[in-house]
Formats: sequence, C-alpha cells, structure tokens
Amino acid sequence: FEPFKGMREILNSKIKSLEIRNIHVYSESWHEMPVYSVHGLDLAIACNSLHLCSGGLMQGMARMFETLADYICLVTEINQGISIDFKEIDNLQVNYRFLYIKNLALDSSFYFESTNEVRELEALLNHKINTTIENGRLVQKDTVDAAVLWWERKV
Repeated sequence: FEPFKGMREILNSKIKSLEIRNIHVYSESWHEMPVYSVHGLDLAIACNSLHLCSGGLMQGMARMFETLADYICLVTEINQGISIDFKEIDNLQVNYRFLYIKNLALDSSFYFESTNEVRELEALLNHKINTTIENGRLVQKDTVDAAVLWWERKV
C-alpha cells in the first residue's frame, strides 16, 4: 500500500528492474483499504509507515494481522523518543508465530537537487540543515535505528 504516486513509481521501477513478478502495489492508504479485500496475501510488509495511519502503529498492526497473510514483516524506526512495546504488538494476534526481531542501523541520508531545495526545507523546519557534497550532490548525512520483525501464520 503506497498512496503517494512518486513513491509508487520508485517502488514499481525497482520491482521491474529486479524482474519481480506476482506483486501488486495498492494505491490506497492502509487505513482506507478494507482488510477483507486483501485476505490471503503471501507477504504483507509495513515499512516505516504504520505510525502515520489512523490509530497509529498498534491499530495498523492489528489490521495487518487481520489480513491472514502467510508472512508479515514490520520495519519501523526505533529509539526516536517513542516507546514501542513489541510484545504488546505480538499480543494483538493469535494466528501467527513470531519468528524474529533484528535491529539495524540504517543510512537515512537525504539527497537534495539544489541549494534552493535545502533553503526551502530550512524555512519549513525553521532550522539550518547541515549538508555536504557527495558525488556532486548535496546530501544531509544521517542514520536511523530500525527494527525488522517477522511473523509466520500458523497452519
């Protein structure tokens, strides 16, 4: 589920370049999609998005478990000043076996097309953005901690 056209285009381009078949990217937002319409998925992935949904991460994951997908993967930022209780998330369901959690430090650098783009964002955020030049492009270097969690539906 990716409601933003630009992100869908990037994702579909990557899917095509990797020659992945049998995948569908829905244009609806997750909290608008009727869960019954996506029952039986092989894999449902939520990548750093459910906290943006109506009802937040907990309600978003409850809906994920309702899909009865064979596998569910949650990727979410951690250590960002918001407490996430992964046991509480796992307690939302009875049809899945928790497989594992893996913590990662990920590059979350942001590349800009121009100095004007940097200035516009600075004005919006009301603070200075530190950039450097990498391969001829302006970049704000950053990392983020993330957790990757997997569940498998019980047979």
